[in-house]
Amino acid sequence: MDDSSVIKMIRERFEETGTPAQIPLLKGKNGNRTFDASLKDNGIDVSNLDKQSFLPWSVFNETVALLGKKAAEQRKAMR
Repeated sequence: MDDSSVIKMIRERFEETGTPAQIPLLKGKNGNRTFDASLKDNGIDVSNLDKQSFLPWSVFNETVALLGKKAAEQRKAMR
């Protein structure tokens, strides 16, 4: 398992709040304003993704890499 800084931060947050944790949604559908997230060894299981509710740590690593790439592209475009 990869122990990147984002994964470390997520694990620490779960240690503070416990698992499962209720996560607020930015926009709630049908009155649902939160979803449950449970820490697992290989990632996080979430209640709002229907059939593919498990998010492995690689998803978080790829997301952080993509956001970093997009931010670099934005900085370059602003020059």
